[in-house]
Amino acid sequence: MSYLLLIFIFMLTEGFYSGAETGAYCLNKIRLRFRAEQRWRSALILQRLLADPQGLICTTLIGTNVSVYISTTLLTSRLEAMHVPASDLVSTMCLSPILLIFAETIPKNVFQAHADGVMYLLAPSLAFFRRLFAPGVWALKKVTNALSSRAAQPRPDALFTARRLRYFIDQSTQEGVLTPYQRAMTRNVMQLGQTPIRSAMIALDDVVLASKSADPEEFQRISTERRFSRIPVYEDEPRRIVGVVNLLDFFCGDNGQELDRIMRPPVTIPQDTPIDDALLVLQQESSPMGVVVDGDGNAVGIVTIKDLVEEIVGELEVW
Repeated sequence: MSYLLLIFIFMLTEGFYSGAETGAYCLNKIRLRFRAEQRWRSALILQRLLADPQGLICTTLIGTNVSVYISTTLLTSRLEAMHVPASDLVSTMCLSPILLIFAETIPKNVFQAHADGVMYLLAPSLAFFRRLFAPGVWALKKVTNALSSRAAQPRPDALFTARRLRYFIDQSTQEGVLTPYQRAMTRNVMQLGQTPIRSAMIALDDVVLASKSADPEEFQRISTERRFSRIPVYEDEPRRIVGVVNLLDFFCGDNGQELDRIMRPPVTIPQDTPIDDALLVLQQESSPMGVVVDGDGNAVGIVTIKDLVEEIVGELEVW
């Protein structure tokens, strides 16, 4: 019975090492970081272990092999004492399927499904074995590094790809670090570089325009009826926008002056320009409004800072 008990114990330890190897990969890194910031002891231990992933993997490999070797040796010695022929072969044939199922497959599945619970409970034990196997881990790391240095080094992946960043955002939302609204805003920001300005602009047919030849009384009537702070000015046809009049310039100055004397040159933005680049253009020009033009330079709409910000935060009732 003592032999069977020892074999059972080392089967459990092998399951521990096998499961911990899988659990280290499946651990929620965002939750781990949050708990470490809250000074959870187990989270701090796991952070230190994961800071050296090579050492952690070497620890689990050493522990797995030691457990298999000892359990197999115990069973073999017991069979030899019972005078069983070919005891080493019988031991291997008996233990292999048992270890595969109960010390490999089941623990890995359990740790994969419940990594965020089990790994925190077993973190102190894992840290203990990391220190216990330190000499072996050091030797394995030296051998591994020596062999890997001879091989061609693959180009490392980018730290933050769009796919990886979306994954972190989704995980943060699930864990309550981000609200659904913050998640939506973050995803909108990520899409700005792929969204052309024409999808956010106000079409020219919906824009309030004033003719360059309009007299001050007509322009005042237009501005009073629609109450916009800026009105584009066209010449000959609406597609030829030649300026933008700020109503402060109109009403604070001489109301009798011509529009071409107070209007400012328009900031033109090609319609295929990504939204993030359009924001940068308006910022550099210190202009709250831009005129969206096609390939021939004809106006097809206008866009304001408010329109672009709404692509990130949603509809704004007050601006």
